[in-house]
Amino acid sequence: MTWKEIQISDDFLLDVKTFMIKKFSELYPFEKRNDETLFYLPDRYKMHIVIMRGNNFNCLVMNYKSSTDDDDGDIFYPNDYSNPEEMFKYMLEETRR
Repeated sequence: MTWKEIQISDDFLLDVKTFMIKKFSELYPFEKRNDETLFYLPDRYKMHIVIMRGNNFNCLVMNYKSSTDDDDGDIFYPNDYSNPEEMFKYMLEETRR
């Protein structure tokens, strides 16, 4: 069974989110606020990762806040990637744009 074939459960999404937070915390300054990890990106944006679920989707969202925008985000679906490292690579690219 590959990572893409794993059933998307709440526990699976939480594990992926935890992995992404760990990887980002190795690169960016961060702080914990109300059980969320808030990352300070070089462009002065603040970013945190949230889980979004619905009837037909399961994803992680990189939610950004800046002085000009309080609700911007990038959506990442675990099934679009072959493993968590690949997904992190693309998430990291988004923080550098």
